[in-house]
Amino acid sequence: MAVPWRKNPNTSLECQPWRKLSVEGKILLVKGVFLASSYSILCTDSSLMWEEILDEENLLERSKSLNSHIEAPPTVITQQLLQRLLNGPLIKCKYSINITESLLTLSVSGPLQGDSGPEYQWNFCLHKTPSLVLKHQLVNPLLSMSVELLRQRNRLVDIIEKKDKEIRDYRENGAVISRKHLETLPFDEKAFTNEMIVTQDFQVSSIDPLSSIDSSWQDLYRDLSLCRNWVSSTDVTSSTTEMLPGTGGTWENKLPPSLIGSATTTPSVSPKKRSLESSPSKDAEKMRRLELERQLENSKAKNKKKKKKLM
Repeated sequence: MAVPWRKNPNTSLECQPWRKLSVEGKILLVKGVFLASSYSILCTDSSLMWEEILDEENLLERSKSLNSHIEAPPTVITQQLLQRLLNGPLIKCKYSINITESLLTLSVSGPLQGDSGPEYQWNFCLHKTPSLVLKHQLVNPLLSMSVELLRQRNRLVDIIEKKDKEIRDYRENGAVISRKHLETLPFDEKAFTNEMIVTQDFQVSSIDPLSSIDSSWQDLYRDLSLCRNWVSSTDVTSSTTEMLPGTGGTWENKLPPSLIGSATTTPSVSPKKRSLESSPSKDAEKMRRLELERQLENSKAKNKKKKKKLM
């Protein structure tokens, strides 16, 4: 089923999935957008977050200062950095990390192209971001993922229970399983939950959650980020919701539907009556009457003047 937020994938940094990067025994999450001559990246250890945005001028300047003997076009540099950061750690490269109060420096050295190219050094210099960035890029998406996974889990439990009812119906009508090793017991959600929380994987997830991140986790993060970005940039409610009678904020709109029409409309005049009131004959009659009244008033005024002269 096609969904609207997947039609035009967003390539912004916000919608990129986190990738796991292990450096010197420390597990980090990294994400980035690498263009032809610039990049923007984020890095977090789940408690702090760091960011670097580098344009073409600073990219070439840093490349020259770290590798004075190598000249490479920006596209080659950014492509190599993408591989080292988002697909790392690469076996052919050496990684080191240094964290100060406000700066995280991730150093990577290795062949520029292929396994036999010249040694190329690069330092990612990321500055600590405000806590709001950590909330927006990691905490809120993780909460959304938890809610979505719980929704999917409940749906799966519902499907399994329906399957059990279907199997029971087959058996009650004489169906027999052909291979004994495929037979299963009816699903018990409570027993399943109790079984999961005593496993070794449950303990690992509770102590070191970053180590359990895999591609399915990344896919869910990306899908939720794309959907959230699409919803926030599209007025969904205005295009799908119509105003219903009685839903406004005035008292008049609180009337029952049967009375809304009479309460909100003005009395109308039938076309026949309107045509009689404004017909040419009616207008002419009014004009004649007004003219007669004016003539009578004039004649009365003249008679009064004549009487005064006679006296």
